[in-house]
Amino acid sequence: MNPVAIRLLNQQLVAPQFSDPANVVGHMGAMQAQEYRMMR
Repeated sequence: MNPVAIRLLNQQLVAPQFSDPANVVGHMGAMQAQEYRMMR
């Protein structure tokens, strides 16, 4: 799979898994918090 397709899937822009906006925000927050140095 190409990097663009992976990014679109991870950002829930294609084939979204969440129906509630709060779940999407929680998913995106978890993605951002994976790298401690970038989170600070």
